[in-house]
Amino acid sequence: MSNQINDQLVLIAGSSATGKSASLRDIKNPEGVIYCGTEAGKRLPFPTKFKKLTVTDPFQVIQAIDQAEQMDDVHTIIIDSLTFLMDMYESNYVLNSANTMKA
Repeated sequence: MSNQINDQLVLIAGSSATGKSASLRDIKNPEGVIYCGTEAGKRLPFPTKFKKLTVTDPFQVIQAIDQAEQMDDVHTIIIDSLTFLMDMYESNYVLNSANTMKA
């Protein structure tokens, strides 16, 4: 793995139902995209050839990124949605963790 910084990062933000997911429709070479969907049952509003991963644990995203770095045919990773992923992390790993603060 090289020490190069990936400066081609994009964040698409907006209110619910404003077309954020639909904006992904025209990505070139969709076969080279890994789509990490964090919301169970949420489908993209268009047919696609993305490689789909249903995320049930936040650490799956890290694993997908690690694997994608070894795959020559992958050029893009999409996490939909980051807000839902962070909520998943909080409920799985923060709220249920032991309180380690000392009195």
